[in-house]
Amino acid sequence: MIHIIGGLWRGIPLATPMGGTRPTHARSREAVMNILRDRLPGAHVLDLFAGSGAMGLEALSRGAASALLIDKAPDAVAAIRANIAKCRTQNAQLIRGDALKTLQTTTAQFDLCFVDPPYADTALLGDCLNALLPRLTPAAMVVVESDRAIDAPPGYVATDTRRYGANHFTFMRPKEEPPCAS
Repeated sequence: MIHIIGGLWRGIPLATPMGGTRPTHARSREAVMNILRDRLPGAHVLDLFAGSGAMGLEALSRGAASALLIDKAPDAVAAIRANIAKCRTQNAQLIRGDALKTLQTTTAQFDLCFVDPPYADTALLGDCLNALLPRLTPAAMVVVESDRAIDAPPGYVATDTRRYGANHFTFMRPKEEPPCAS
């Protein structure tokens, strides 16, 4: 059983989907949230491949303004729905659907994004990061959870990589465009 580890909802137990997901361990979530603590208040958060929704809900618990949680697996959707209800929040929105298709159709803008796709599908990660880029605010931060360190794709700059147990967290921001010469 996992719990919200900090903020307003500290200690609330969270449901986890059956099979096929890897809930982010409490120590990893705590470390990532501590790194992001100054970015959380008022942030519009995306939790892509949300699983239990723990990362998005943890951000809301610590002061984020809103969270969009996306997953297509029926067990994950049921767990997220239950976890939103346990936290009694109106600031979390759940979309049951394909992550890439949702990114290609949404007009929402995000300040903070957690991306945790199936580790074996590196093409999906690249496609999602590419589709996510126009949805990011200029000062946005993207945190990719993976089984190894990854390089920042075109359009991004990696600012940090951390390893907690077997998981790697790569922190990226959108690359600033160079000013045009006049």
